Amino acid sequence: TTTMTLILNINKRGGGHFKGLILKNIRKVWNDGAPPAFHTYRQDRMIQNLTADQFKMELGKVRKNCLPPATQWTSIQVFLRTLWTNKKERNSQRNNNNNFDDSCSNCGGHLEDTRGLLYGCHKAEEVRLLLEEAINDALVMMGKQNIHLTLQGVLFHRIENTEKKERDEIIPMIMIMKHVLYKMKFREDRQNFPSSRRILANMIVDLEKHLEVTKFCKRNSEILEIVITHLRNFIGF
Repeated sequence: TTTMTLILNINKRGGGHFKGLILKNIRKVWNDGAPPAFHTYRQDRMIQNLTADQFKMELGKVRKNCLPPATQWTSIQVFLRTLWTNKKERNSQRNNNNNFDDSCSNCGGHLEDTRGLLYGCHKAEEVRLLLEEAINDALVMMGKQNIHLTLQGVLFHRIENTEKKERDEIIPMIMIMKHVLYKMKFREDRQNFPSSRRILANMIVDLEKHLEVTKFCKRNSEILEIVITHLRNFIGF
């Protein structure tokens, strides 16, 4: 009888115990206890004042909300740098002829890496600025400080000048924005670049679903409700 068999016999419906040991062993070789992606992001200057502990903490919070697993998984892939983009496809072994178009799927005018697709692309920028404006409207009404959705704020959920109560509402909205931008990459009419209005309409649908779940879970939704109203008014949806 092998050790693996003994561990799997503890729970015959799955190998969670064994998976936990494998992951624990993998994490032992991580520098500073952070996944390798943290150090790669820092080398690429996408991380400036974020420590390894803060990076791990924000990664751990991704699952601590009411969002669907698919939405959570998009943000996890961002943290682990495994989100599949056209840049990755161009560098893959499938691109034997080196002729794959690595431009942004949502605008066509920007390199599609994680930063480009979710932050640098002008469509992503338009949507991000509108979400930032809507959030700040809600914060002003509540007598709170404005926020600025920086690169670290969007990719790694580091929102400065906010209290935990506000961050717990704002971060899921950012995660929904990223998930919608990534989903749009796989639309059926890929020959037509989506308008900002189309992206926002999809965001509103997901935000409203999140609002219903948030209310069911009896969590704060004051900012979320104002943001949805603001975005609806903007696009007349």
